[in-house]
Amino acid sequence: MTRILIVDDDEQNRYLLQALLKTNGYTVYSAENGMEALKIARKNPPDLIISDILMPEMDGFALCREWQKDDCLNKIPFVFYTATYTDPKDEKFALSLGAARFIIKPIDPDQFLEIIREAAAEHLEKGLTAVNEPIEEETVFLKEYNERLIQKLEKKMLELEETNKSLQKKIAESRKAKEDLETSEVKFRALFDNAPLSYQSLNEDGSFIDVNPAWLSTLGYGKDEVIGRYYKDFLHEDYQAHFEKNFPAFKKRGYIHDVQFKIRHKKGYYLDIAFEGCVGYNPDGSFKQTYCVFQDITKRKLAEEELKKHRLHLEELVEERTKELKNANKDLEAFAYSVSHDLRAPLRAVHGFTSILLEEYIDSLDDEAKRLGSVIKQNTKKMSSLIDDLLAFSRLGRIDMSFSKIDMKSMANSIYHEAVNAAERKRIKFTVGPIPKAYGDPNMMRQVWMNLISNAVKFSSKRRLAVISISAYEEDDQIVYCVKDNGAGFNMKYKDKLFGVFKRLHSEVNSKAPV
Repeated sequence: MTRILIVDDDEQNRYLLQALLKTNGYTVYSAENGMEALKIARKNPPDLIISDILMPEMDGFALCREWQKDDCLNKIPFVFYTATYTDPKDEKFALSLGAARFIIKPIDPDQFLEIIREAAAEHLEKGLTAVNEPIEEETVFLKEYNERLIQKLEKKMLELEETNKSLQKKIAESRKAKEDLETSEVKFRALFDNAPLSYQSLNEDGSFIDVNPAWLSTLGYGKDEVIGRYYKDFLHEDYQAHFEKNFPAFKKRGYIHDVQFKIRHKKGYYLDIAFEGCVGYNPDGSFKQTYCVFQDITKRKLAEEELKKHRLHLEELVEERTKELKNANKDLEAFAYSVSHDLRAPLRAVHGFTSILLEEYIDSLDDEAKRLGSVIKQNTKKMSSLIDDLLAFSRLGRIDMSFSKIDMKSMANSIYHEAVNAAERKRIKFTVGPIPKAYGDPNMMRQVWMNLISNAVKFSSKRRLAVISISAYEEDDQIVYCVKDNGAGFNMKYKDKLFGVFKRLHSEVNSKAPV
């Protein structure tokens, strides 16, 4: 997870920026000025730094300069985020110090996040090289900037000292307090108006005290349409009771995290929003107002609903297919039962009476009748074998599989010696290469090897020297096992029928192989 260090002397500014970044998956920690930021970064370097410029002790420009001098930090992207330094010369100077980006407030939250992602991606994917030593013009420019700044501060201090000397202590204290209050109000209002997230404050009754421009832009209202109205009136009816029940608990607890509502846009439709917030208290500890920010998560909720619909539809399809499969298995079981009990009896009768004719009435039969009797007995045996195969096939789908690691080479050799007698093995050259082990059901895998090896033996039976080889290779992260022989082979245009149930690619003339 990308770690971002925020540097700003204003607490509200840090809070809003942290809320935006945390809700988008970043790990965030902060510092109040440049000196503190350097100490933190040297102990725990971030993946990216976002810094204000106007700060006490060490401002953003000085921090960036020290950042680029430090070999442990100068490869980490440095991003300026300011509402005070907006002149193109300010941006040019910042970039000359080694900054990766220069962002001016206010800015759309999505655009702000995209710039941060780009800067972080450059660091993580390509890596950033340390900035070279500043050229002479940069050094002169930095020196002149510092001199002008110091002169400006010194002049201001002299003016304040003269004013303080000329006024009575009480007036001076009152004026200073007023100036401090105005300065704080200006800074807070600038931050409030330029914040990228939607901000709102409610009083103890749950009515609006204030909202920022981002809030108004997101929901389409004018400020006079909001201030003083009850927050519940803007919520979807499904969430109104929830708000009334939980707002008192929020005031007591002092914070909320990822609380979701549906709020009405001025045009009448509803947006899904996620809240983060805290409570402000008076010096005596009593409730003052809420401070909350929210993010529009409508697109995310729509995607979640769409995914839920697809999941439900998939479950319905699986249930439907399972039902069809169960019905098919029942039909197969019924058919297998019919074959077992209804066909075997007449088949045994045909075979038995034919045997009686050939044994007890052999002297009364001519040669053609004897041949036909033999043909009848031979075909009843084939029919019985077909019934056995059909019953075995019907049982395959009802066997519970048990998975384990299988030594494929050992199993192939075992099946070969089991399926082929010693006399036949003399005319067969059988080899098994270094094939890897597999994971599956041993019983079913034995049946696979039995079918493949038996077919290879049968279809190469007309060869004086039959050659059967087993090998394996890897393809698309899968192991492919091969059984090759020098037997009859088959026409490749019929390859799709090779593993079809009860399909034969050769006639009885070419092989005694079963279907």
